[in-house]
Amino acid sequence: MKYEVYDIAIIGSGLGGLTAGTHLSRMGFKTLIVESLGRIGGRFSTVEKGGFKLPTGAVLIPDGWVTRLMEEMGVD
Repeated sequence: MKYEVYDIAIIGSGLGGLTAGTHLSRMGFKTLIVESLGRIGGRFSTVEKGGFKLPTGAVLIPDGWVTRLMEEMGVD
């Protein structure tokens, strides 16, 4: 079995985990983000029902700092 060694392990891929992971990785730390769900974003996501996209938690403000951060991270 092959093991990977990381400098930092972040539990959860919500906005906090993704933000911390992005910044730490850019600082040169080998960073691992783990998530128990089958998607990233934590409570900050949407589901599609009947052709509508519904927020499951936080609501995104277009062109705000979160949008810019997600673009920097390459998240759609």
